Amino acid sequence: EEDLLGPRAGEAMWTSSGEALSPATARRFLQAFPDARLLNSYGFSEASADSVWTRIDLEDTRSGAVPIGRPVGNTRVYVLDSLLRVVPPGVVGELYVAGVGLARGYLGR
Repeated sequence: EEDLLGPRAGEAMWTSSGEALSPATARRFLQAFPDARLLNSYGFSEASADSVWTRIDLEDTRSGAVPIGRPVGNTRVYVLDSLLRVVPPGVVGELYVAGVGLARGYLGR
């Protein structure tokens, strides 16, 4: 909004990570920079980095939340219910991460 970015900012690839990317923020960004690529990344502290990612387009900003995507390499993710059963696509649950990037020895400490 303050025009602090250079003229080629719209040609770059940008990554949102660390905090939830709101649909409104993603929409404003994509409208201001229609040629830019916007990636949304998400991860847990226990995974020490982002665990999932996806590219965001304007269609993704039309609902209440933007997608967080698919697992990065050497990572698996599961959405589970309160009994640790995999839920069908679109059903609310908790995100569980597995793979080489997950911290070891964290439980109970």
